[in-house]
Order: sequence, then C-alpha cells, then structure tokens
Amino acid sequence: MTQQAPRFCGSCGQPVPAGAAFCTSCGQPVAAPQSTPRPQPTPTAQPTPGWAAPAPAPALPGGRGRGRLLVIGAVLAVLVVVAGVVGAVQLLGGSDGDLADGGRLPEAVTSEPEKAWTYDTDGYASVDQAGDTTIVSMGEAGEVVALDDEGDELWSNDDNGYGYAYVDPEDDGLVVVQGYESYGAGVLSIDDGEELWFDEEAGSVVATTGDGLIVSSYDEDGSESDLSLREADSGDEKWNVPGVQASDVHDDSVFAVRDGELSRLDASSGDTDWSVELGLDDDEYPSVTAVDGMVVVSASDVRAFAADDGDRLWSEEPGSSEASVVVGAFSSDAVYVNETEYSEDETDEQVTIFDTDGEVGELGIDNDESFYGVAFESGGTSYLLNYGDGSLYDDSLDRVGSYDGALTVADEGLYSLEDDQLRFYEYAESSESWQLDVDYSDSPVVYAGDGVVFVLIDGTLTAYR
Repeated sequence: MTQQAPRFCGSCGQPVPAGAAFCTSCGQPVAAPQSTPRPQPTPTAQPTPGWAAPAPAPALPGGRGRGRLLVIGAVLAVLVVVAGVVGAVQLLGGSDGDLADGGRLPEAVTSEPEKAWTYDTDGYASVDQAGDTTIVSMGEAGEVVALDDEGDELWSNDDNGYGYAYVDPEDDGLVVVQGYESYGAGVLSIDDGEELWFDEEAGSVVATTGDGLIVSSYDEDGSESDLSLREADSGDEKWNVPGVQASDVHDDSVFAVRDGELSRLDASSGDTDWSVELGLDDDEYPSVTAVDGMVVVSASDVRAFAADDGDRLWSEEPGSSEASVVVGAFSSDAVYVNETEYSEDETDEQVTIFDTDGEVGELGIDNDESFYGVAFESGGTSYLLNYGDGSLYDDSLDRVGSYDGALTVADEGLYSLEDDQLRFYEYAESSESWQLDVDYSDSPVVYAGDGVVFVLIDGTLTAYR
C-alpha cells in the first residue's frame, strides 16, 4: 500500500498539517509540496522552527495567483495561533481509523492516562513512534534522537542537520529524514541511528511504497521536479521521471502533470498508464489531488478525471477571478474545493464537495473563519476536521462537533490541548471522555501515538499513557 509521507516546509523544514496551504511555522506557501518545486523567496527575517514571525510570501503557484497575496495576510493570523498544534498524523498503527489520503491513525488513549516520562528538547520538536521507540526530531539543533519506553535516550544523530524525521510506515526499522537549513532527504537505521544514505539534492520524500520511497528532487530556481523511486535502505534509484510540474501519489499510482499533460504512472515501474492533454497556459501552475476513482487538477479551473482511464468527469470554474482555490481530500472518494476571498474587513470561504459524479454540496464555514482540513475515517464514518476553527464534519456534510485549542486526531477521537487541560473527545461528542491537568504555555503542541499522547510545552516533551 502506498502511504503519503508527512508534509514539511521547503523553507524552514518544519512539518505542515494535512490540508494546509501555508507553513504554520514560517508562513511560506507549501501547497502541493511533493510535486512542484518553488523558488524560495528571501524572508525579511530568518524563519525559526515552531513559532517564527511569518515571512512575507509571494503569490502562490499551484492555484490562482492574484488571490494568494490576500490569503497570506489574513490566513496567517490563524495559522500562527495554531502553529504546530496539529502535529504529524502518524502513519503507523491504529486499528479503527484511516486517513483519506493514505495511512492509518494511531490508537487513541480512551481513558485518563498517567505521565510516563519527560524529555527536554531545543524548544520545538516533532514526534513519531515505532513500537516502544519514540523518534524525536529537533529542527533547530538538526538532531534526531530515539527514546525507549522510559524516555531514556537510545541514540542521537545530527550528521546532516536534520529538520524532520519519521518512521517509514512500510518498514519500521527505518527512519526517513529531511534536511533543515538545506534540502536533502535520506534514511537512518532505527536500531542505532546510523545514516544509511542521504541525498543533498533531494527535495523531499513524498510517499512510501512497498517498493521504496518516492522522492522529489529539484533545482531551487526551477519550476519542475524529478520524481524517482529509491530503495528505502540504500537510496538506489529504480526509476526517474523528469519535468514534473505537480503530482500526487495514491494507492499504487503517481498522478503527474508534465509537458501540459496529466499522466498516471505505475508507482513500482514509473511506466505511463495513460495521459490526457490539459491545455494549460504558460502562467498556470497546477496542483493535483487524487482520491479513490478520481484525480483532480486545479489551475485556472478545477477538472476531474477518472483515475482508471483519464476520462473527463467534471469541471468547475471559480466563482471569482480574485479567489484563491485549494483542492484537497474530503473523504476516500470525494474532494473539497475551497475558494477563499479576503478583503480588509472580512473573509469569504466557500467549500464545495465533489465526488466522481460532480457537486455534492457545501460545508457551512462561518464568516471570518479559515479552512484547512484533514479527512479521515473512524468507526465506519468519514470525517473532516477543519483546523482553522476546530469544526468537525461528517460524510453528510453536517457539522457534528466543534473543538478548541491545539488539536490532533487519533482512531477513536481527538485530543485538545487548551489552557491547563489536555482533553480527549470521541468523535462527534461535545463532552470530553477525560481531561488532565498539564502545564501550559502560549505554544503547545500535541502528538498522537499508539496508546500514548505526547505534549510539547516550553521545550519539554511529555508522554502520557
């Protein structure tokens, strides 16, 4: 099974929430980061991990450029408030929950936990887990450490200034790492932290498959990338496809835009299954989103194609030439199209849901609320959590819950960290299943693991089981 790799920012190296169009740490645009390389603008202040002052950003390729400048100004206020709180959705474990774009949710802590251990970081860290081993990556220090089930350090590695690390969902003996101050990606052994390989020219690992890692490599000044499949434990290249403008990986297929065409590539061989002409203008920068049965290309308009043969399913014109348009997974077989318009005094968000047959309906987004969501399934019901305002929607498009604070999802419910309370809510429930007193700061982060929840406050990582 193909798994989407966690997203991260190409400017500051920090993890990016599923569905977010901009980095929650430094504010740079990161929509479709796995596909289209972007020239990196020079910020007015050097971004730092976690809680940086947002850097100014240009209009974003991959959507409708004129609206993006307005998006940055209004949406970053929300993003900074929740920077880092959504964490990295775990790709391993979990028994009753799946992400719509690939991977499983971790097993929730459904009864009140106790403090297991603490570990001091450099101020900002991301967390992943494989069995009794916890992987902590500290971007500012460029260091990856492994902790045992008591929180004691097993090993550390800072050979290439790593900004982000996570366990390979296809092989829990491997840790995938991403460079921080410069680009680059590679793999460490989870046993001792030994670097098995590292490619400084790689932009990112965008997906993991049973055949290896799909890697995007690019030139900082370019507008296209090379996609390649690498052996996970050696980095040896199995295939390479150059000139990719945008891509998404779903199941065992890579959907790529190159030379003005949308193609479906076999993920194991790189061979082309089919191609369709898109007729894009030179100044259009497409993005791609794939779900079961459908692949959607967003440029000056939004077009959907059948995943199996490339036949056109439907198309949608944005309601305004000034709107910012972002497409993402709403469920395993449906997408959302988010049109956003900003003015000096109000925000207008319109989120429309489409399946293979066309429009299904709209989500009710409150005025002056931002939208960036993660879609998942739990207990046989599809949900989408809007991190912009904490709203939870089910597959009937109804708002079935609203939650405050730093949020992250697990297989049976979500965690909320607000004020001095860590809470757990079953999905669609308004009352918490449990709550726990914790120390608090202005920049809390909560991560979900299998049977454990991690809280990062003021540089101290605490595990509760």
